[in-house]
Amino acid sequence: MIKIPDAVRDMINKNPTLLWGLSNKLFNLSQLARFIKPLIESRTKKHVQTSAVLMSLSRLQKQTSKISQNLAKFKMEDITINSNLIVLTFEKGKTIKKKINELYNKIEEKNAYICITEGTNEITIIIDEKLKKLLKNLNHKKQYTNISAIGLRFPEKYVDTPGFIYAIVQQLALQNINIIEVCSTYTEIIFYVSKENTRLVFDIIFDQFSGK
Repeated sequence: MIKIPDAVRDMINKNPTLLWGLSNKLFNLSQLARFIKPLIESRTKKHVQTSAVLMSLSRLQKQTSKISQNLAKFKMEDITINSNLIVLTFEKGKTIKKKINELYNKIEEKNAYICITEGTNEITIIIDEKLKKLLKNLNHKKQYTNISAIGLRFPEKYVDTPGFIYAIVQQLALQNINIIEVCSTYTEIIFYVSKENTRLVFDIIFDQFSGK
């Protein structure tokens, strides 16, 4: 049987709007408790008191507020932009992997942009759109054109800061920006978005996280 605090936490964490509002103390917790009470009862399969839901919300808000306070201090060291990219996704297999590996050296020789992400069932390659001809004989599963890469470099200390990636994604989500792909290394993260959103994404990140 699911406990009330667990049901409340699970529901809030799966709803970005509720999580954001709770962490920034935008809600009347008593009203919110009454609103979600039927949903909590459905999850716990029992009748629950509004006061019990309210108590769980209050405790959860204190936890999320601490995270929110830490995120307010989150600052980037550098922001870069690469435009006119194309994103191609392929079904994973030995043949496609071999061909992409061969293409990698050719693209490196041209000193052009390239990023390869390998999942369990798919492989995505991101390159300069002008080099699409190098992939013309490969059957892709999905394609995005006119893509920009917004690269962020951050201090090492943020790697161990809970929710620091969420802080960026949250700001983009509030502006209804669709993130096509995400890639990262130890102290860098790259968001791939439509070219038309490049300026807006840059402004959001610069204003919120540049420390200027």
